Amino acid sequence: VLLAEVAPELGEWAAFFAAGADKRAAAESGSRRAVTEREADDLVRDADRFLALVETSLGLTEHLPFRVA
Repeated sequence: VLLAEVAPELGEWAAFFAAGADKRAAAESGSRRAVTEREADDLVRDADRFLALVETSLGLTEHLPFRVA
């Protein structure tokens, strides 16, 4: 909610991360069945892309991409 308010141009990302809130909460509580390995890998890649977008929009140097094994 906060992301969409302060950066409306990132509204799609806000919706994307909000859609995964239940799975994220289950994973944070220790569930090993909240997401599949593939879903976790996809989320890491998506979060990495989001971070790069934010860094670019703030005029920062982009981080090295996270490599999922």
